[in-house]
Amino acid sequence: MVLPLWKWVNSIYALLIIAALLPMAIFAGVTLYVSLHKEQQVFKNELSAKARIFASLVNTELKEQIKIAAVFAAVPVFDPPVNIEDVAARADRVLKHQPLYLSVSLFDERMTRIYSSSPHPENPITPESVQEALLSGKAVIGAITRGPDGWGIPIRAPVIRNSKVVYVLSPVIGTEALNDVLMDIKIPAGWIGTVIDRDGSIVARNRAIHEWIGQSVSPAALEAFNRGGGIFYGQTKEGFDTIGALEIAPDFGWAVIIGLPLSIYNQPLDETRNFVVASAIITVILTTTFIILLAKEIKSRHAQAAALEQKFRLEFLGELTGRAAHDFNNLLTVIMGNVGKLEKATTSPRLDAIRGAAERGELANDLLSFSRGSAAELIDVELNEHLQRLVSSFPERFPTNITISFDLEKVNPLGLFLKVDPVQFDLAVLNIMINSCDAMSSGGRIDVITRKKQEWITLTIRDTGTGIPKEILPRIFDPFFTTKGANGTGFGLSQVYGFVKQADGTISVESNETGTAMTMRFPAVEKSYRKNAA
Repeated sequence: MVLPLWKWVNSIYALLIIAALLPMAIFAGVTLYVSLHKEQQVFKNELSAKARIFASLVNTELKEQIKIAAVFAAVPVFDPPVNIEDVAARADRVLKHQPLYLSVSLFDERMTRIYSSSPHPENPITPESVQEALLSGKAVIGAITRGPDGWGIPIRAPVIRNSKVVYVLSPVIGTEALNDVLMDIKIPAGWIGTVIDRDGSIVARNRAIHEWIGQSVSPAALEAFNRGGGIFYGQTKEGFDTIGALEIAPDFGWAVIIGLPLSIYNQPLDETRNFVVASAIITVILTTTFIILLAKEIKSRHAQAAALEQKFRLEFLGELTGRAAHDFNNLLTVIMGNVGKLEKATTSPRLDAIRGAAERGELANDLLSFSRGSAAELIDVELNEHLQRLVSSFPERFPTNITISFDLEKVNPLGLFLKVDPVQFDLAVLNIMINSCDAMSSGGRIDVITRKKQEWITLTIRDTGTGIPKEILPRIFDPFFTTKGANGTGFGLSQVYGFVKQADGTISVESNETGTAMTMRFPAVEKSYRKNAA
């Protein structure tokens, strides 16, 4: 019995897809994760390294400015009580020789501004950093401030005399020094470098500094600043998603940020994802191609196995029918011999009937032809005319409630010629049509259809009967298989199958609840034809 091929193929298909794609999916997922993790870790390490270098340079730059301010505060002009005119003269000389200085101010012990090289409000608010320097006796870097000369960084340097802070000297330097530091560390294109003071305000930036200077950094950066630095995710002032590394300058509480847009940070992920997707598509295509080829191969193997099984059954049937035909011929020989002897002694109508019946014993010859696997006589037969003549010759074989219609290929000058044994051809056609009649006990229609397609001729016999159940369809050509019980021999369709194979043709069956169509396919014989020709 032929196995349910489609179920087997489907299970093989599913198993092969799992076997091919699952390891690849796991490998791709692991590769994606490891590759992404490594690439992103490289970026994080580079961000942190840049931030540490940047913070160290900023810290060094601020230390240098404090040293300069401390030297300035140690000059005798600031010995108490100070002479404001002398202080102003000294400040003017310093401003000429220190291009980074924007202004110079001096505060007394009461934190009152007693001198400024630039105009200020009459009652300005004293910065906290002045008080810090006054109380601690140490130089302090104040928060970025905007004065008459623009944005600057105030340095609060205590003037100490006899171990006591008597004044606080406050030069204000421009932010260009820190912008120069940004340029020195050579931040990669697309990255963002920022310096913030201890209040979280932007002091220097390598992008759009004039637009954002003095403003607070993003909330995510401020949160990282408050927790002591590290890697954080957030948005730039322009609104771009970014990953940043924040490092605090150890001596002053200022911080630097190196930011990397997520579009650059995730680029390895995108590239790896594209590679994995492309690999998956190629794998699916190759796997699908392999599955299709495998399915075709399996189907071919099953067809070969079914054909081989059918061949063995027909060979067995041939041996059986050969023995039966041989024994039947022996019986006919004995009958004919005895009839001959009786005819010499007497005459009788019964003897004539016996001789006629014996001489018409064509069944034995047909069985012998089938058992030998070759046709008794192969001749060229014009299909359309032969079919019409055959059906009209046996009207008694077809019930009156069944209509037979012909849909024949229009005869061209060449005709539709087959090289077949006409006797076996007639038996095959009649067997199929009689089966169709048996399937239409309440009446119906049989369509006889001929077509020529290139070098092949097809003959289809289609009925409107009850159809053949799917579960027995693969067995209908098996010898001795019948659904008619005691009324069937199981030999008819086996003879049809054997005849078609001997004629180098094929036979196929389509059946459902609305009827059955059997199609025989034969090699065409190219031969000119004239109807009714001698």
